[in-house]
Parts: sequence; structure tokens; C-alpha cells
Amino acid sequence: MIDFLKEILKYFRNFRSVELVQDSLIYFLNNLIPISIISIPFALPSIFFSINPFFVFDLSGNAFLAKFFPRILEHILSPISTGALIVLFSKTISGGKWTYRQCIVSGIVFWPKLFIATLIVEILIIVGLFLLIIPGLILTALLGFYDFLSYWKEME
Repeated sequence: MIDFLKEILKYFRNFRSVELVQDSLIYFLNNLIPISIISIPFALPSIFFSINPFFVFDLSGNAFLAKFFPRILEHILSPISTGALIVLFSKTISGGKWTYRQCIVSGIVFWPKLFIATLIVEILIIVGLFLLIIPGLILTALLGFYDFLSYWKEME
């Protein structure tokens, strides 16, 4: 765990935050349509069931499932979307050609690793928040890039 945190911290030693935010905003604005095309189809089911969980399935008899179904659905779909966005980002930054199908298939391939990583990160953050709020915030900041690091490790 210490080595993992050291690896994350080495990326943040000598950067200028204003330039990083500007570059990120410019990249986001230049790639807004591809990002939206990949993100929205995976976000809509969770949003739909958050608004009205009783519409498609009769979950009225199970209040627990009705309350947490959107969150469960989000945990299932989010790693696919994240993996697809990571491939999109890596392809656009490197100047390579990409297709939406290639991004989605890559997201599905990386789903198990990203799903497990998401669960581990959320458990660590919850434990950190229970122990003390400040360590939880530190873990949130440090582990916010787990998906990109797992992808880059796989690509090396």
C-alpha cells in the first residue's frame, strides 16, 4: 500500500495546478461530444431508476432493492464507462485512431479489474471516513486516480 501511495505522489511533485486545470478544460471542451457519447448511455439507466425505480420493475415489495437498485446499476455500468473513457483519452492524446466500439469493448474487457478496484477504493474511503474525516479526504484525493493507474499498468 505504501508503494502504491508513493507511486501516486510522484506524479504530483512538480506540477503547476493552474496549467493542469487549463489543459484539462481545453481537452474536455475539445472532446466534449465523444466524452458525452460514451458517458451518457451508461449514466442514463442509473438516473432513470433514481427518478422512478418502480417504472420498469415492480420493486414496491422490496424497499431495500428499490432504494439501492440505481446504485447497484451504477456500480455495474460505471467501470465500463470508465474503461471506455480511459481508452478514448489515451487514443486521443497519443493521436491514434479509435472507434466508439473499440472504446466500449475495451471498457468491457477492463470491467472486472475496474469493478474490484472501485469496490476496494470505496471500502478504503469509508473506513477512512469512519476513522477520521481528514484521512478519508486524503484517501479520496490519493485514490481518485486508481482507474487510470490500473489501465496504465496493464498497458506497460
